[in-house]
Amino acid sequence: MALRLECTQRTSDFDSPVAGERSTLAAMRTVAMHGANTASDTSPAVRARMDQHYREMSPLDKLARVIALTEASHELALATIRRLHPTESNREHRLRLLSRYLAREQMLAAFGWDTALRGY
Repeated sequence: MALRLECTQRTSDFDSPVAGERSTLAAMRTVAMHGANTASDTSPAVRARMDQHYREMSPLDKLARVIALTEASHELALATIRRLHPTESNREHRLRLLSRYLAREQMLAAFGWDTALRGY
């Protein structure tokens, strides 16, 4: 049984300061409403094999996969941050990454990093 989520907020309801976030939210809404296979180029036979493989994975293997994907997404984000801010230190790059996940108040309290002044 596939999990279907219903989104009650329209993409236009979000007032996003980040360029491109609206299209990302629209894509997330589409997946939530119609499933991840809406625009898939994966054949049904291959998709069935993948689903069976995921069902057979242990919880530890699934967790390892999630951790690996999270680390990969952080590395991609850091690469973008380094490209946009080449003169900053590694610490500043990591603070910019962290500021994408924490609220401004949390960044100020923990690290003295003000996203309103320094950005993401």
